[in-house]
Amino acid sequence: MEYLSTYSTLNQQIHFDTKRINKYFGSDETAKKEILLIVIKDVKSSLNKIENYIYTQNIGQISHLAHNLYGTCATIGLVELSKIARLIEQETQFNEFVLKKLVKKLKSEIVLVTDIVNNYISNSSL
Repeated sequence: MEYLSTYSTLNQQIHFDTKRINKYFGSDETAKKEILLIVIKDVKSSLNKIENYIYTQNIGQISHLAHNLYGTCATIGLVELSKIARLIEQETQFNEFVLKKLVKKLKSEIVLVTDIVNNYISNSSL
């Protein structure tokens, strides 16, 4: 059972590395909770905007949003999400197939990270 717990913790760190948010907010649990909730909301909003920009084939706005998403996610510790955002940002030519594939990965990761973050908030003294 301890092995599964350790594996689960390591697996979650791939998606949400709490050391990063602790680096900036230390023991301020209220600030961490507020920031995490804002970031999750912002990530979902960015996803919707990226999808709209794919529809209008606006690679410049897609890249801009992905760049902002990358920075936010990397800073707060949403590791895998930041990697996917970086891949989207690096698409310099509009390729609907590739972008939709990356957005599909982004959606899946957002669902997973939302659950992990909500679990983190409810299981800590936040």
